[in-house]
Amino acid sequence: MNSQAAIEERAAAWLLRMSDGDCSEACAREFEEWLDASFEHAAAYWRLEHGYEQLDRLLSLPALEAGAEPRRKLPAVSKLLAMAATIAGLVWSGWFLLGDRLTVGTPHVVAYSTQRGQISELTLADGSQVSLDSGTTVRVGTGPDARKVWIDRGRAFFQVSHDRDHPFQVYAGASDIVDLGTKFVVSRNKAVVATSVLEGKVRFSLSSPGNSRALTLTPGKSAIATRATIRPVAGDLRQMQNDLAWREGMVIFEDTPISDAIAEFNRYNQRQLAIHTIKAEHIRIGGKFRFGNIDGFARLMREAYNVDIDILPGSSQPEPLRER
Repeated sequence: MNSQAAIEERAAAWLLRMSDGDCSEACAREFEEWLDASFEHAAAYWRLEHGYEQLDRLLSLPALEAGAEPRRKLPAVSKLLAMAATIAGLVWSGWFLLGDRLTVGTPHVVAYSTQRGQISELTLADGSQVSLDSGTTVRVGTGPDARKVWIDRGRAFFQVSHDRDHPFQVYAGASDIVDLGTKFVVSRNKAVVATSVLEGKVRFSLSSPGNSRALTLTPGKSAIATRATIRPVAGDLRQMQNDLAWREGMVIFEDTPISDAIAEFNRYNQRQLAIHTIKAEHIRIGGKFRFGNIDGFARLMREAYNVDIDILPGSSQPEPLRER
């Protein structure tokens, strides 16, 4: 078995495991480490994931012939056999065929990644704007998949050009977010996906088999989803706007535990803050800071709060946006 075939086989095994919904935290960490190990790993998984999603959607469509009995979804074993056929070569050939009903092309996507400390803006073909936070990877649809974005990790803010006939869709893990004319933010941390709406509304749903629950979110509303559940959470429009300060290179704290503030700074800097003061977790801070000014923040913590804080060495310069 050549190396590419081994990667495809491993990607298929991970897809089956993640689709079952019984992956533990340790399993999720192992998956993320495998995905991060090389772009070839990520690309193989993305291809299979998209093919699996397309296959699941196609199998749920009614038959085209008048009066014909609608197709039922395949049981799990049959679906996995069908996916195995896709893995064996149909995805690589660029097409796959379901009976004689419908032919679907492989996804037309471009992937982008930001490094730690980097904020980037994308303008999509339809005029929609996407802001990528530090440490974010997305795939952007082109051609027939335009107005579709896949979030593989991190956080993105969307300002969507409205098109009633062509909904804007965001996929993040087991979650689907459909724009109904809005500004919204989506974050993904492994299997946990959070969505907050600033303007307009979105439909936030689970795409996992057998789970059709969906929420419609309006301005100031938020929700969190895992592979199996989706629930609304307390939202505050002002806090949402503060949370988007990263788009301007800033972070805003309001009565924030110092440990959380340090974690936020560490998200944006190659050099890392480490705190040593006993019981420092009881200290809460407020203010607006430029997240690249790690030295100034550390000095303020020492002088104003008497916190013993270190800056661990490393490069403070982020790498450029990577188009993959």
